Amino acid sequence: AQPMRWIGVALKVGDLAKYDARLRSAGFDLQYDPGMEACYFIIPRHQVLGMRLEVLAQDLPNDPRRDATWRAHPEDNPLGIEGLQAIGLSAPSLDVARSLFADKLNWPEIALRYLPESDADGAVFNIGDTVLEAMVGRDATSPITIHARDIKGIYNLVFKVRDAEGAATALRAKGLD
Repeated sequence: AQPMRWIGVALKVGDLAKYDARLRSAGFDLQYDPGMEACYFIIPRHQVLGMRLEVLAQDLPNDPRRDATWRAHPEDNPLGIEGLQAIGLSAPSLDVARSLFADKLNWPEIALRYLPESDADGAVFNIGDTVLEAMVGRDATSPITIHARDIKGIYNLVFKVRDAEGAATALRAKGLD
């Protein structure tokens, strides 16, 4: 993502009005598109460490996943993706992340871990059917630290795949390492 680009997450809730009241009481400034007040609202990215949140009262229109028999065709899914496992978000500190995600959004922190491949610390929050991992680099020159400072927002996505070696081979065949 480049600075100020739209990248975010859509979350479905059971009671939009109740969620609106809870988030407003936590200090969020919510945005509604005219005529869509019963369908969704947005929390702009500057309020959520660079990640826009779209809170929905309904399924996404025309989402094929609503059909229990739907499966991605293998040609459309060469990596064998089965689902989203985690969203990685760069953060300036774990305290800032906890204040936002655990305290204001009420997402339970379920783990704290060291990420050796990135030399970063991560706090993992349950956000429903996936997790959000707030990552803080341990060095001022680390890619995660630079992302948190200069770009903000989603740093990576982690997918569950049927065959990790097969997915890696498919990515390498496209020149990705």
